[in-house]
Amino acid sequence: MAACLLDTNILSVPEESTEVVGLWLELVVSHEIKGKRVHDAHLLATMKANGVTRLLTFNVADFPAGTGLTILSPSAQPLSDPSPHL
Repeated sequence: MAACLLDTNILSVPEESTEVVGLWLELVVSHEIKGKRVHDAHLLATMKANGVTRLLTFNVADFPAGTGLTILSPSAQPLSDPSPHL
């Protein structure tokens, strides 16, 4: 995993790496992402580079399909999810 700027028991923020930038460019080009949606693609690239496979968001439509990541909506999830991590 990439080095972290902040690492506590509560929050870990990964650094921007060349892997993230490469994945970001790949997502933007392959999904023809433009405008403000490039920031959503950056989030997905950061997730992918750091082994995060699922995202919980109220804006599922903002994220392209076919990224290899699971995009979940809180309104579509059961109240008692047996999986402890997103």
